[in-house]
Amino acid sequence: MNHFSLFSFLCCIFLISSAAENIKQETDYVEDEIYQKPYQSNYPVQQSPERKITLPTYSGKQYQPRINYYDTRAGSYAKESYGGPLVYLGRAQTPQSVYSFYLSSPHYRSYAKRCRRSYGQIPKISVDSLEQAFSYARLAVQDYLTVEKKAYSSGNYLNVSVHSSAARSQITGYLSREDPLYIKEREALFMEFATKYLTKHHCLSKYEVTSLLPAVKLNRAPNPYGDKSCYASYGTKGYQDIICDPHSKYRTYDGSCNNLVHKYWGKSFVCHIRLLPAAYEDGVSVPRKLSVTGSKLPGPREISSYVHFETRDRSYYTHMKMQWGQYINHDITHTPTSQAEYPGLIDCCRTHSHPQCMPIHVPRGDYLHSRYKKSCINFVRTPPCPLCTLGPRQQPNIGTSFLDNSAIYGNTPEQALKLRTFKFGLLKTGRDIYGKEIPPPTTRPYKDQCSSPFKNMLCFESGDLRLNQHPGIQWAHNVFIRRHNQHCRNLKKVNPHWDDERLYQEARRITIAELQHITYNEYFPIVFGPILMEYYNLDTMHPGYSYYEPYTDPTTWNDYSTAACRFGHSQVSSFFSLIGYRPKGDRHVSYGPSYNTSMKGFHLRDYFFNPILMHEGWHDAITLGLLHDRAMLVDPWITGDLHNYLYRSAHERSGGDLPAFNIQRGRDHGIPPYSAYVKLCFSIVIKSWKDLQLFIPPDQIYYLKKLYSDPCDIDLFAGLLSEKKFPDADIGPTTACILGVQYYHLKFGDRFFFTHGHQKGSFTLVQLDSIRNTTCLSGLLCKTSDYVDKIQKHAFFPASRYNPLIPCKSFPEIDYRLWKEHY
Repeated sequence: MNHFSLFSFLCCIFLISSAAENIKQETDYVEDEIYQKPYQSNYPVQQSPERKITLPTYSGKQYQPRINYYDTRAGSYAKESYGGPLVYLGRAQTPQSVYSFYLSSPHYRSYAKRCRRSYGQIPKISVDSLEQAFSYARLAVQDYLTVEKKAYSSGNYLNVSVHSSAARSQITGYLSREDPLYIKEREALFMEFATKYLTKHHCLSKYEVTSLLPAVKLNRAPNPYGDKSCYASYGTKGYQDIICDPHSKYRTYDGSCNNLVHKYWGKSFVCHIRLLPAAYEDGVSVPRKLSVTGSKLPGPREISSYVHFETRDRSYYTHMKMQWGQYINHDITHTPTSQAEYPGLIDCCRTHSHPQCMPIHVPRGDYLHSRYKKSCINFVRTPPCPLCTLGPRQQPNIGTSFLDNSAIYGNTPEQALKLRTFKFGLLKTGRDIYGKEIPPPTTRPYKDQCSSPFKNMLCFESGDLRLNQHPGIQWAHNVFIRRHNQHCRNLKKVNPHWDDERLYQEARRITIAELQHITYNEYFPIVFGPILMEYYNLDTMHPGYSYYEPYTDPTTWNDYSTAACRFGHSQVSSFFSLIGYRPKGDRHVSYGPSYNTSMKGFHLRDYFFNPILMHEGWHDAITLGLLHDRAMLVDPWITGDLHNYLYRSAHERSGGDLPAFNIQRGRDHGIPPYSAYVKLCFSIVIKSWKDLQLFIPPDQIYYLKKLYSDPCDIDLFAGLLSEKKFPDADIGPTTACILGVQYYHLKFGDRFFFTHGHQKGSFTLVQLDSIRNTTCLSGLLCKTSDYVDKIQKHAFFPASRYNPLIPCKSFPEIDYRLWKEHY
């Protein structure tokens, strides 16, 4: 950051103020043709209408909200079945000025030139062309299913009941056969094959695939899926069949109806939207394989081993920072993996691979895997999202986009109901060996890649399948399950006449508010720093209410989900300390680093998908361990337990590779290279390795240069982690650009965000003040622990003379009398 001043940076970042404003193109309908002209570089930009905002008052003063520079609204992209419109660039750039260099390449331009000499220059998508594309796609889907059957008949699948790292990497994104995305996946593939046909036979450029095909009208051509088709059900209705109650004060389980006009914004099982259009090799769905120079891109395992190798540099923050970050990211985004029609999981490291396989090659001489003759790491692509339109492949988010504690409540009404007791509003719980609350036991012990039913050791069930990944995330779920049930019991005392539903919904509402307040008031300030916190208006301690922006789309961005939010992977430590006390009979047994006992902590590699610590009553020990240990630095280097042993089972010598997964997932999703986002955020064009020094230190550029042929090839995840830190922030400027805009949308695009006023679900001002003044992470941990008696004042910082230990009884509780209903 010392290469350019803070002022120049803020001027640059301001240029993205119009990045989420959509561009409206005038449609030119031609008789007997059903297409729209491709976007032109000089087409007009639709300006954001000036919105009237009613400013709330507090103590006679007005709280002046910040102008929303990141307003996303419907544009020329058709309404999809499972997602909102794509985001196009506005005034700051013409679309091609940012991404033309990655939507084209020398070999692709050569192909397009030859193609157009043969077939003509002007692409026209007629009804006949569309019918031919549909006929081709129908046969292609049949061939796809034939390949699937061949893979199954040859034994090329993983047994879901046999624990392995390959199976565990899929099981956390597993879709049940009743989920809408599973049902619609074949339909999405049909549209993808039709897009490929039209791209080839009409010589469409990548830019035209992105801009022309989504605007093609499909309702004049016979649709092979009939009345049950994606298009017939949703494409023209835009989810109008969802019935919303505008007077409800409670958010829905699946996130629908948060925006009463765009009912699917932020809903579970919708498509991610994008900051920049997809960058696929063929413009449709094939992941990037070639450099801009024409050479091959480095493999994900090579990048992981050379750029993201392990170091032992620790940060000033506690390990709690890492764990909180993982929980909120799991709450906001959840990307599934493709599934086959046959029972079992997809195995991509054998012959007769599944069409959705994208295995990670292990290079010869790999310092770990070569010892065990392992040449492949299993990787299955994300299923295509049913768009109801033609165009590039998009990916789904099966979780709600909102920060709404859906990780414990569930993402669908059916899932939420399974997690309730229907008594006094309480969530279901299990019990550890001392009778304390832990998450409820799983209902599918033979399919969760975790439980040992014959040993009576069951894993857990919650609103998120990733709950069982490791003890830290199990602990985080348990904290909020306990807190919800505490609210139910206290509200019952104040309002004994409330029924189960009212108690559940009010407790849920308060628990979500606590999650949002701690995240925006304690976690984000140490991630962004004071300058960026103010710039993105993420503070929640302002007086009075904030405001809801109905034009702000809270749907998650693919760029955020696939790369930017994963900066926390570098904070994970391989060792988790266990510190404190746990009961044994009528006395307490002390343990941890300051005690001479055999159980001082655990290595992460040995406890993936292992529930034993929660069953044996180590909740408090994990709490104090996370408050004691230091998180690793946010830097390019990632612990070996994630780099070499991810999800390793007891019988395996090695496991998966998380940095390699992140890079491969970015290519799978068509995420543009890092340099594209530098240009988007700061209008700085990276043309040489020297230009890259503005953002990345020279010693890190040395490692990147050894692998990548050109700086414009660098994968987004690798580039973001390599950045220098923004002043007083824990992340780099481009990471902050993506995260800041996303979290702005999640705050101001959420009608039920806890600080918003004048909505049906708004708290009263005195209730809001009570939540603000009594909610902090240290207090939450005290209230949900069993025997912890004191905690440092600020949980994300280690205890010291400046951050002293405070008795748990000193942390105030919410004044539940403010919820008392007189009758």
